[in-house]
Amino acid sequence: MNSSFQGMNRGGFVDGIKTIDLTNETARDLNFNTKGITGADTYNIDGTVGLQNLEKTGITVNYSDVHTNSNLVVGFANGVNSGPDDSLTVGLSDVYIPGNGKDANGNDQPDYAVSLVAQAIEDLTINSTGPHDNHIDLDGVNYMRSLEINGDQDLHAEVQGTYLTTIDGSAAKGDLDLSIAATAP
Repeated sequence: MNSSFQGMNRGGFVDGIKTIDLTNETARDLNFNTKGITGADTYNIDGTVGLQNLEKTGITVNYSDVHTNSNLVVGFANGVNSGPDDSLTVGLSDVYIPGNGKDANGNDQPDYAVSLVAQAIEDLTINSTGPHDNHIDLDGVNYMRSLEINGDQDLHAEVQGTYLTTIDGSAAKGDLDLSIAATAP
């Protein structure tokens, strides 16, 4: 992708393609409007591309090579995620904001988290893979009740736990570093 995609217009559609691969070829953050796309179960995204108007929950969005302080937005069409049991699986591979050089003592600055926004998702699964630790801020998954973590790479996650009741990292093979803040709903 060299620019954002605004979705299908004038009755255009894509139906039955189960996996959609998107690569951001620019240094800018891009958006992909899925209006007119039905039947897709997996989006593989290389770089920073936000999704809009997804037709269903229960899909997988795999992000790789994301090193930006912008939000990774997984947005759904009106009413799609209004039920009590909406799920989403997010794959992370090489997702982090690199630390800013060295501190006064010559130590490397720590990497920072990329923010994920997925409104009204109650059940989130994160699959952490790739050549580098993944750093993700999940505060934008505002109604998350359960978090399941899989994969073979270390995961550093910031979690806002207003509604969170369950975290399952038993299938994760990498180290888990979770920062959990609970606030009253």
